[in-house]
Amino acid sequence: MNTLNLPNQYVLQALYNALNNQVVDGDAIPVYDSVVPGDELPTKYILLGSQANDSTEYSFLGYAWSHTVSIECYTRTPAIGNPGSRVACSKIANMVVQQLANLTIDAGANLRLHRITITQPGDAFIPDNNYQISQIAILAVLEFN
Repeated sequence: MNTLNLPNQYVLQALYNALNNQVVDGDAIPVYDSVVPGDELPTKYILLGSQANDSTEYSFLGYAWSHTVSIECYTRTPAIGNPGSRVACSKIANMVVQQLANLTIDAGANLRLHRITITQPGDAFIPDNNYQISQIAILAVLEFN
């Protein structure tokens, strides 16, 4: 039985600390947990999406957590006169990947982060009447013991 702390809150806090207001192309990129508050979306932002945990036996050392979190990068540009581009969104996603390389988890969590695996399963370009929206999702699998 896994007696390690559930990583959810510690991962969200570590991601927020590492990513919130990082500057990309001169813009500070805000990070939100699950939903963007208010009526007006920012033009560039990161949304911390769903999380999942899998408890596995970690050889003779006991149990471990494999924690998956979705990190969604978004850009919004006015649709009128703009063909749209995923370049700005790609730059935000690249910043996320770079920040994940140095991610630290609160020592009080009693979780030792020993590996991060990053995948980028796809991107989306979502036109609507008012905005061109680019979205790139990054899945990060963090393994703790």
